[in-house]
Amino acid sequence: MMRLEWLLAGLLLSGVDGFAVPYGCKNLGLLGASSGGGLVPLRLPSRGRRHGLLGVCSSANAAVGDFTDNAALLTAREAFVSAALAGPKNGVAATQEQRADIEGKLNALVALNPTENPADKLVGEWEAFFDGSFKSIYTNTTGASNGKVGPFVGDVWQQFVTSRDENTGVVTNNLKLGPLRGQLTARAERRSGTKMDVLFEQIVFKLFGIPISTKEFGPNSKEGKKEPKGSWDIKYMDRDLRILITNAGNVESLMRTTEFDGQ
Repeated sequence: MMRLEWLLAGLLLSGVDGFAVPYGCKNLGLLGASSGGGLVPLRLPSRGRRHGLLGVCSSANAAVGDFTDNAALLTAREAFVSAALAGPKNGVAATQEQRADIEGKLNALVALNPTENPADKLVGEWEAFFDGSFKSIYTNTTGASNGKVGPFVGDVWQQFVTSRDENTGVVTNNLKLGPLRGQLTARAERRSGTKMDVLFEQIVFKLFGIPISTKEFGPNSKEGKKEPKGSWDIKYMDRDLRILITNAGNVESLMRTTEFDGQ
């Protein structure tokens, strides 16, 4: 069970924070803006539908900037998301050529990040930037944080729980592998305009819905030690997609999804 406990820990450090497609990009199946200002469904490619991925178009958003007409950003975002989803699940077992292609497109998108000081924006608008579920679409780590358990690769996603103060939010990282469910609860604390510290509080595992293992961290735990700690360096963020560098130097990209709503 220790292997699974640290798998979830690794998942959070990788930011499995989360999936969406570029704003205004019809062929990626966003929710598009109608002429009346409402949202209308657009066409999703078959793989996007299977993953339950959504995007949200915004004609004028102060938090992420008015970039629906930014052709370079939309093109770069579509290129990266499409490449990530076309590759192996979570990026596991991607070939050197696939990684070079995906990460080249990722770097091109990061260079066009529309959100200045994303950590400030995140803690200032938790519900806007973190509401719902965010699933990992690509990571370059070969460790446990890629969702691989033995020969299997599980689904991993992140959800926002609540805010504790103006700089701190509580999040969960989740693993789904057949009847096994794992959930790591942690708090994310803003350290600077782009960086957040992540401190583990609890890991719970369930099999067929029955709890089989619970471990607490921090001064109230049996060990009474400080919580394990990691960090996120947010390189790209809009309301539906985030790209992070973890304290271990790994890339993690997370995208808003409806696949795990209610789980």
